[in-house]
Amino acid sequence: MKFAIPSKGRSELVRKTLDVIGCENTEVYVAVEEAESYELLIKGRVPVKTLPEGTYGMGAIRKHILEVNRGEDCIVMWDDDIKGLVYKWTDGDFTPINSTQHIRAVMENLRQTAEDLETPLFTVSPSTSAQQYNQFHHFQFGGMASTILGIIPRFLGDADFDPRFIISEDHDFSLNVKYFRRYLLMDNRYGVVNQKTWLRRGGCSTLRWGEDLFKQRTELLRRKYGDLVRANQKGKPRQISIYAGF
Repeated sequence: MKFAIPSKGRSELVRKTLDVIGCENTEVYVAVEEAESYELLIKGRVPVKTLPEGTYGMGAIRKHILEVNRGEDCIVMWDDDIKGLVYKWTDGDFTPINSTQHIRAVMENLRQTAEDLETPLFTVSPSTSAQQYNQFHHFQFGGMASTILGIIPRFLGDADFDPRFIISEDHDFSLNVKYFRRYLLMDNRYGVVNQKTWLRRGGCSTLRWGEDLFKQRTELLRRKYGDLVRANQKGKPRQISIYAGF
C-alpha cells in the first residue's frame, strides 16, 4: 500500500501529517516551483515528486498520481491537512486515533474488505460527528469519497479522474466508480480530523467558493450524470446534492 499526498502551499502541514501517517512507502506530490521549499522542511523523510509542468486543478493532479502508480496493488491519496482519525461510538462519543500504527491498520483492513468486495474505491466518513453514526450503519456502498481516497487500480476498469475538474474531482470520481463498478466502500465508524485549514492557507480552499468554479463543476457534473446532480445556487456553502439512490 502506497500513500500519496498531493499538496500546495502547505509544507508545514505536510510535515505534521507525516508525523501521523508515517513515512514508509509515502510520497508527496507538488508543483515544480514548490519542490525546494518542501524538501527543506521534509528533510528527506519521504520522496518529493514534482507534477508535470502545467498541471492545474485537483482532477489533473489526482489523474497524474493515479497514472504513475497504476502498478501498485493499492494507493491511498491522503489530503495534506489530515491530522488523524476518530472512532465513533454509538453513545455519541468518539475516540481520537493519532498513532501511525493504528491509522495504517485501519487503511489496511479497509483495503482487504474492498478487495473482497472487488470495489476499486474505499474511504472513511469525512465527518467526525458521532451523532451521524449508529450501530446499524457501519458501512455504506454509496456516498462521496473525499479527503481519503483508497484506490485499488486493478479494479478500476474505465473509472478515472477527469482533468477538467479543478475542484469536486472527488465527487466526479465517486460517481464514476459507481457508474462503472456499481459501488464504493465507506466505513462510517471512522471520521477524519483536519488541521486548521479554515485559515485558508494553500490548497484549493481559496478556490472552492469561486462563482466561476462553482458553475463549471456543476455544469460538468450535470453534463455527465444528468438529474442525479442537484445544486443549491444560493448562499454558502454552495452544496451539490447527489440523488440518494445512486
